[in-house]
Amino acid sequence: YMATAKKWAFGVPYTINEQRPPLFQLLAALLLKLGFGESSIKFLLVVLPSVFVIYTVFLLGKELYSKKIGLIAAASAVFMWSFLFWTTRFQPDFFSLSFQLLALVFFWKFFKEDKRIHGAYAGIFAALGFYFKISALLVPLSVFIFILFKDGLNFIKKKNYWVCLFAFFLALLPFLIWQFSL
Repeated sequence: YMATAKKWAFGVPYTINEQRPPLFQLLAALLLKLGFGESSIKFLLVVLPSVFVIYTVFLLGKELYSKKIGLIAAASAVFMWSFLFWTTRFQPDFFSLSFQLLALVFFWKFFKEDKRIHGAYAGIFAALGFYFKISALLVPLSVFIFILFKDGLNFIKKKNYWVCLFAFFLALLPFLIWQFSL
């Protein structure tokens, strides 16, 4: 990831892996161009997003169950070995996970309240998660399977689902344009 960022920031020779979503590398390249060092970039792009994951775990637990469950889930997430392990490496996992969790929070609000704005936010956050890791597409796929079980094929008739899908594809459009321009 950082080799791509250095290529974009300083022209360092490196063959870009076209299969990786670009936003993490773009943010790192921007920070490199602005003169930030490795430690400050790691703090901004890895440590802060890892802390935000804890908060989004709380939000999801609170939304699904209660504030108490959200706090227990967030406290548990603080000590997850994998979070601690990946906090020391330049990886886009925490950005992606944060957006995936936010997508789930808004999907759940969308299912509870059936408000279009929640569906639009869910679609946008699901797409933003994809800008950092391809595996983030598992969230919209899981939600789609949930919708099929919940509504069957009647989901096609519900406009709010189409709003969610439209927001997802609209937010994903810059990535698709970038991908086809390579």
